Amino acid sequence: MARLFQLISAIWQTYREGTWRGTARYIQFKRLRKVAKNQWVAPAGQKRGLGIVGAGDYVASIHLPCLHALNEPLYALASNSSNSARALAKVYGIGVIHPGLIEMVADPCCDALLIATPHHLHPGNILTAMHAGLYTYCEKPVAIDASGVEQVATQGLTHPSAAKIMIGFNRRFAPAVVRLRGVRWLQAHTRPMEMHYRVNFGPRVDNMMSDPGRGGGRIHGAACHYVDMIAFLTGSPITRVSAMAIADGDDSTFVAVLKLLDGSLASLTLTSEGSRKFDTKEEIMISCDEHTARIRNFNELKVDEATYKFRRHAYGAMAAMRAFLEAKRNGNRVPVGLAEGIAATRVTIAIQRSLQRNGEPQEIDHVPDMSFQR
Repeated sequence: MARLFQLISAIWQTYREGTWRGTARYIQFKRLRKVAKNQWVAPAGQKRGLGIVGAGDYVASIHLPCLHALNEPLYALASNSSNSARALAKVYGIGVIHPGLIEMVADPCCDALLIATPHHLHPGNILTAMHAGLYTYCEKPVAIDASGVEQVATQGLTHPSAAKIMIGFNRRFAPAVVRLRGVRWLQAHTRPMEMHYRVNFGPRVDNMMSDPGRGGGRIHGAACHYVDMIAFLTGSPITRVSAMAIADGDDSTFVAVLKLLDGSLASLTLTSEGSRKFDTKEEIMISCDEHTARIRNFNELKVDEATYKFRRHAYGAMAAMRAFLEAKRNGNRVPVGLAEGIAATRVTIAIQRSLQRNGEPQEIDHVPDMSFQR
């Protein structure tokens, strides 16, 4: 029953963030992937376009439906799972399957990258893409440990191609967030903000993200989204954190208190004690200058007395990909860069350290290159 609910949720999310055609293709992909040796024949004639590294559920259910809807040419796939790669290539008519990222970046017909590999591979993949000089959309997080994030920071922040690497914090592009960021009092607030971000993540499931060695667990694999959103909405980097969990050494349910450079204060609650079936998954509440705002599941926004509803593309995946493609097309700096990804991972590492040390506050060096434009 739990697996059926997850499948239905994934299909519904594919429609909400993409298109009906993308949803049909996702269902076709799920069926083909079960066939032990599904047949794939390369379409006649090579074309130039984007290379996709990784062929998991999120690529199939969100990334490729969005890319296809935006008419982006899909050129090649690379994945450790040859069956998934063949299934995805067949569904989307992708003409080339490479064994890995090295072969992908060496192919002159690959003009950009989407990296959606297991999280522990992101630091090396980001640096490989950067050295190749390719525009790259990399799913969050940039790393799942201190050595990985500092490797990216040391080699990446000053690299000439750093401005071409976008980190997939799609919630920044959610319609509710875009509208909230345009509110006059949020743009011109004079006092620090108070913010609460509650995430009803649901019971732990056995997947890549829950594996600490591959996905980084929920702190690094998921909470990076939420700490980035806190910094983005306040317009200030997070500099200090204290966190405690229900169970020692377990990141399933915890509360973190975050202090920001401008004096703002935020709390992040991630709970696994409830169920997404019966309650809101994500809720953000802000108080500032005698005003209030609340986002519920990114499909409802309340600003003081006004209420706004959003039915499609609520988590911003389509708009994030569109912004990336526009930057690539025009040769511009990507809208969410390495600095923001590095900052978010440094915060999740600090949360993890504080959890391990019974709430001991952790100081965080903010990344000077971060850009929060009101």
